Amino acid sequence: MLERPARTRPMLSRREFLLSGATLAEAAPPAAGLRIGVMDGILKLACRPEAIARAKEFGFEGLQVTLGRPDAGNRLPLEEASLQERYLEESRKQNLPLNSAYIDVLHMSCLKSDPAAPAWVERGIEITRRLKAGILMTVFFGKCAIESRRELDYVADLFRDLAPEARRAGVILGFENLLTAEDNARAMDRVASEAFQDLLRRRQRRQPSRSRPGARDSLPGQGPHLPVSFQGRRLSGRREGRLSGRDGRDPGDRLFRLRQPRNRLALRRRRGGSKT
Repeated sequence: MLERPARTRPMLSRREFLLSGATLAEAAPPAAGLRIGVMDGILKLACRPEAIARAKEFGFEGLQVTLGRPDAGNRLPLEEASLQERYLEESRKQNLPLNSAYIDVLHMSCLKSDPAAPAWVERGIEITRRLKAGILMTVFFGKCAIESRRELDYVADLFRDLAPEARRAGVILGFENLLTAEDNARAMDRVASEAFQDLLRRRQRRQPSRSRPGARDSLPGQGPHLPVSFQGRRLSGRREGRLSGRDGRDPGDRLFRLRQPRNRLALRRRRGGSKT
């Protein structure tokens, strides 16, 4: 069995998650290069173009589009050309980009075990290209989580075969999982393609940070960032997720402190920004 990083952080409600993300977006100066987006499912608007306006209303600067589950005809909702055009039109209208797509069918058709799963990824690549979203997030949670080195190598070999098609389409295959940095590094080395990246598009080192097992390192030359990962579940009702900061601390208190006017003023002063 592969080792998984421990998850012991407190749960956030959907309201707290949205407030935290919006606060981050507001607190970060444009020059910092930090952009905060949100998944349409978090807004309870999966597969609905109305999510774009709602995301902008909350202050987010990008949207991850859920591709949806197959219908009776075995087609994904976002394969419908008219729905794609509605997304693109609304994105232009709101001046808010579609910056990634989420192929949630992989929660039921596991890439590690279902022979039909690679075909779903191929179809997801084409949808992502048409949406100009740039990144297709592939997911490995629950029954589809990678649990052994054999499964990891098998999945990496599938991605190695899929990567050339993604590269031609101008799409990055995102690898969203609960693996350690070392295991992510093994997968990336095995695929060996710029069209395949881990969740936060950071190359994993073989030697994780000593400060925290599984810590992630940044690609050389990346700008300032406050990495935040939403781990796998919708934030509504009884189904909740966890928000975790790069340093292993719950960022909730830190984000709510940023909302205080005096602290936001201090942040601007430290970064050379305006006092207004």
